[in-house]
Amino acid sequence: MDGIRPVPGFPGFSATFDGRIIGIRGYPLRPHGKHTRNDKVRYYVVHLRDEDGKYRTVTWHRAISSAWLGFVLRVIWLIIRMGILLIIM
Repeated sequence: MDGIRPVPGFPGFSATFDGRIIGIRGYPLRPHGKHTRNDKVRYYVVHLRDEDGKYRTVTWHRAISSAWLGFVLRVIWLIIRMGILLIIM
């Protein structure tokens, strides 16, 4: 297992196995503060440039997990989405 993988959907950005995000220029990024969800939980966020050149605010842990578990998470998401569609139909 190598120690670095690209973050899907954000070309030039990579995530390391120990939880760092490497920017386009090759330097580690720092989180841009915390984002609040449900007025209780606060997540570290980072601003990444997507394939269209637009900056997106992404939670730090989702960027790391999408790089390391990206394919698995996409398959699970498709299964859940198809299951919801089958329940609705």
